Amino acid sequence: MAPKKDAKKADAAAAAPAAAAATKKEEKKEVEAGGKPPKPDEEEYKRRMEAVTKQIDAKKEQISKLSQKIGDLSHGKEDYEKEKNALFEVVNASKEERQALMATKQEVIHKKKAQKQEARDAKDKMRQLEGSMEMTEDEIDDKIQKIEYTMSTSSMTLKEEKDCMMQIKKLKAKKPQVIQAAKQYERMKAQCDAATAPDPTKSVDEQLNEINEKIKAIQDAQDVQYKKINELKEKRTQQMGGVQGLIDEKTKLKGECEELQGQRSAVGDERRKMQKAFNEWEKEQRAERRRKQDAEWAKQHAEWDAEEAKRQLEKPNPYLNETTLLEQTIDYCKGLLPREDSGEAEKKDLDFNNPEGAKILVSKKDRDQEFYFAPTKKKNLKRKGGEKGKATAVKHTADTFQIFQQLKLAAPMTTDDVPPLLEKLEKSLAGYMEKVKKWEGERLEKLKAAEESGSADAAKTAE
Repeated sequence: MAPKKDAKKADAAAAAPAAAAATKKEEKKEVEAGGKPPKPDEEEYKRRMEAVTKQIDAKKEQISKLSQKIGDLSHGKEDYEKEKNALFEVVNASKEERQALMATKQEVIHKKKAQKQEARDAKDKMRQLEGSMEMTEDEIDDKIQKIEYTMSTSSMTLKEEKDCMMQIKKLKAKKPQVIQAAKQYERMKAQCDAATAPDPTKSVDEQLNEINEKIKAIQDAQDVQYKKINELKEKRTQQMGGVQGLIDEKTKLKGECEELQGQRSAVGDERRKMQKAFNEWEKEQRAERRRKQDAEWAKQHAEWDAEEAKRQLEKPNPYLNETTLLEQTIDYCKGLLPREDSGEAEKKDLDFNNPEGAKILVSKKDRDQEFYFAPTKKKNLKRKGGEKGKATAVKHTADTFQIFQQLKLAAPMTTDDVPPLLEKLEKSLAGYMEKVKKWEGERLEKLKAAEESGSADAAKTAE
């Protein structure tokens, strides 16, 4: 038995490719015939993805081997980095010192410029003061002495003497101003001399020369450190040998690997794009089927609604029991009232459309045919001409009491109770007739709506 099962499995396995090919052929026909977008061939895309992935894995393996070779040739890298960083620390420290000296140099240069500008300003002010001073204090004293000598040694008129006295007064008044200007001149001259006088310790030029020498020394030390760094790099390059070639080859392989990854992404994007188009087509087909199904459902529901509306319209008057009972009770009560004998017995043929379970009250004259209760005695209720009849008692059965209880009214005990009871019954009947009228209007509206709905559904079906 076991060989037979194996044979069946082998037959099924052999038939599977044929069935798959037939399915693909049918799908191809549908695509060509109905504009159906092709479904992505998962096996084909899987084969393409595996081929690209295999190339990427091979490149990564080569990159790993190159990285191992580069690592083997790059021994001593920590010592090299440590020594190189130590040299750069010395260079950076000398750079900071050089920057500090440059800042000091700039300050000295600014100071020198400021001193020169101060000296020029002092000289300008001195020249202005010299120009504003007409005579010195000694010259004023000499002139006053000359005027006094002239006045004492020569004969003058009174007017000439007054003029000489006026000149002496003016000269003496001018003397304090001249003394103040002289003091200011001396003070500015001292400032000018201080600005132009050399530094008692070092001149500005000497300070600049000293700073320049220090900067040059630092620059020379930096050159020495840079030379050591270059020698260290050259030594490292010689030690590593052909590592640069390996690094270049590794970089090239990385670029090729990235290119292959781009190709793999493109294959995936192509598959997703085709799958998306197919899914959108299927979604549209499902939506179309759903629209048709919804239309069928809507049509069927419309038919059901029309049938339900028809059944609702065929229902009898919902107030038929109440109105019938009220009308019959009114007739019954009217039969209880006394009446004059017209000499002629009138007989009404009443055709009642009573619902199932309703009870009928008949007048007294017809009770020989049907009674709610069996009367024990007939009374003469005829009136004589102009004579007022007396109130008589009304006998009831359990059924009549139940009917009046159903109407929520007290049963008449005498004929005097009948007229007010009739008013209540007629009022209640009028209220129910209003309800019946309203129900009939609503019934007509539903009938019209059902007819219009049927016409609209027929038009949609035709479309």
